[in-house]
Amino acid sequence: MIKKISLFAAVIFMAITANAQIKLIGGVGLAMPMGDFADVAKTGFGINVGGKYMLNEKMAVGANLGYFMMGEEIDGVKISVMPIMGSFTYYFGSEGFKPYAGVDLGFYSSKAKYDDNLGMDDDSETDFGFAPTVGFEYGFSDNLALDVNAKYNYIMSDPDSQSFFGINVGIIYTLK
Repeated sequence: MIKKISLFAAVIFMAITANAQIKLIGGVGLAMPMGDFADVAKTGFGINVGGKYMLNEKMAVGANLGYFMMGEEIDGVKISVMPIMGSFTYYFGSEGFKPYAGVDLGFYSSKAKYDDNLGMDDDSETDFGFAPTVGFEYGFSDNLALDVNAKYNYIMSDPDSQSFFGINVGIIYTLK
């Protein structure tokens, strides 16, 4: 019985990975704080790296990592945010121009550096959050594409949640 289950699992794995594509993504982004977060931080810039595993022609799962430095709204306070996320993406097209929608789920590591009159100090925390995403990929070739997206990042921090709107542009390299 165990041999039959192992054989069945191997056949399913080969069927899934036979046409599998892995996409490597790198890009830059703009982060615009919203709500109460905009009272302490100004628009910032950052980088994103990640990957996606295509489950089929329309769906992908993946992971991404970002690092954003926010501008100073309050003198001497520097804020950075690092999203560490898993993702799900659904594509509405299959070739060339491919609009998509998805969601990222994971953790945001935030750090604030400030001068407390005794020298520089910092405060950091890690909170759960999510980011609904809409965007598009535009293929230049079989392996190279442009990725443009907008994300609403919502961080469930205590006592007040934080949010920022991100616009990201990147390059995708597809491994086949």
